[in-house]
Amino acid sequence: MALLTSDLARGQGLLVGWESVAGVLGLCVGVLVLGWPLGSIARERLALARELDAALAEMPDSQEQRKRLALDHDLFLRRIGLLRRAYDIATMAAYAAACFVFGWPDFVSSLGVPHGLEVLPDIAPYLVLLCIAWLNHWRVERAVRSGWRLDAFMMFNLRGNAMMLAPVVLVSAGIFALRASFTPFDDAMGSFQFLQIIVQMAMMLVVVLFLPASIRFILPSTRLPEGSLRTRLVEFARARKLGVREIYIWNTRSRHIATAFVIGLVGPLRYVFITDALLRELTEEEIEAVFAHELGHAHYNHLWWLLMFLFTISIVLLGAATLFGHLPSYLKEQELSKGLRDATAILPWAFTLGYAYVIFGYFSRRFERQADFYAIAHTSPETLARVFFKLGASSGHDMGKRGWRHFSLEQRIREIALVATRPGVKKLFTRELVTAMAVAAVITLGCAAALWPAAREDFVTGRMSYAFARFDRARVAGSGAGEIDALRAQVLARAQSVRDLDDHNRRVAEIYTAVTQVLSGSNPDALSQTKTALAAEGKLPVNHDQREYFDALVAFVEQSERAAKRARQDNTRWDEEMAKEMRASER
Repeated sequence: MALLTSDLARGQGLLVGWESVAGVLGLCVGVLVLGWPLGSIARERLALARELDAALAEMPDSQEQRKRLALDHDLFLRRIGLLRRAYDIATMAAYAAACFVFGWPDFVSSLGVPHGLEVLPDIAPYLVLLCIAWLNHWRVERAVRSGWRLDAFMMFNLRGNAMMLAPVVLVSAGIFALRASFTPFDDAMGSFQFLQIIVQMAMMLVVVLFLPASIRFILPSTRLPEGSLRTRLVEFARARKLGVREIYIWNTRSRHIATAFVIGLVGPLRYVFITDALLRELTEEEIEAVFAHELGHAHYNHLWWLLMFLFTISIVLLGAATLFGHLPSYLKEQELSKGLRDATAILPWAFTLGYAYVIFGYFSRRFERQADFYAIAHTSPETLARVFFKLGASSGHDMGKRGWRHFSLEQRIREIALVATRPGVKKLFTRELVTAMAVAAVITLGCAAALWPAAREDFVTGRMSYAFARFDRARVAGSGAGEIDALRAQVLARAQSVRDLDDHNRRVAEIYTAVTQVLSGSNPDALSQTKTALAAEGKLPVNHDQREYFDALVAFVEQSERAAKRARQDNTRWDEEMAKEMRASER
């Protein structure tokens, strides 16, 4: 959400400059002040509940009162959860204000941060706001679960967010490095709009494939030492033919983070992390059940499915943009914020975010259920249920609380008992998951079908743009006349294919053809002639929107003509001169 907010806010800032820094500092203070009294109230209420329980324990016949007090306590814990969500929303709202009001992304751009390396500077205020929010969360957590040290709590959250942010930063930096190092790749990325999405997906796959090997350097972890537990877990994985590269102890320095997770798409790069608190809380038999649950994710390829689902989000977004008639601005990043000034342009984002939130959470909860069933099939239902009871008791939170990606511990225990006594029920749960995956596949295929005409158009127009970029580079580099003429002929030939698409692309092809002729010197007046033809066409009986369309085209041709004359005179690239024209027009 923070990355999306920064993208949408680019070019929209009301106050851009050092006012942006002052605004961010003021918002940080506001988030701190907002959360501080709420944390104090929660701590006092929890302390009062403990004192009442202690007082009731000394009174005879107070069991009923203590039960009611426990129910009230659970209800208050749920309200604390809602309060935390509201506070997190307020934190995101503060970051949105930093972007849209104080123009933080525009301030970052004004500092000269290259495109592709702006991810961390863009969301730096949000990371600061998160740290402030975590400080207030810790004050509540310390009251719920004593012993939570501030440094341990902050590092736990920082490292968890670093794991999520690392792939995005690596992909952005990788694409930047490739574009800076390979000119043909840079030209192709600038020419084919859908290619950018494909490259991002491919690089994300590479990063996610190899990133697990470095997670142990992000999280403070040590290799599970030799002994009976390690032997037991290694033999368990080997017997099920599920590759695990290594098993690590995640040293959280907290007795409250009793959990485990598996990371890695393939066996040679798959790692299982078990927290130090989990090792202290559970027996070896119970740890084996947790380990079996994590291997259940590997057995059912849940990580692959989730990654595939994340990839389909782009297809759904662009398909929705197509159906709502806003695809062009969604494909052109520099026009996205301008396009969103139309209220209906936000609808594809709203639909996609709602779809992703609901479907991703739906799949995640049922994947956890599948992993539970795998664990009880290979250990025992009683063991895994006992694990959940212990984790619920040690966490201090309500066992009936359901998360976005997990069912409540109570529900998971009930379902374990249900499947253990009635194995046939497992098929019903599996059918439910398969049906949901089929629905998601149908939605994705429908959006892909809606995108097909635009993808075909992008391929045809992209070939022309790519040929033009090669021609322009060859001209500036002083290549031989034969090579330049061959590239010019290629631009003109591919422009003919673009003309056959529709009237708009016919006009675009004519502009590219005219620019090519001016730059090559074959027809210095080509752009003037194109401008005259477009102006005449715009005077025909048309509505207001079409007049604005032709006016914009004529203005673009005028900019192109000035840029082409300077590019030919100074032996510079046309797109660089056009960028100057665009910046001048914005001013």
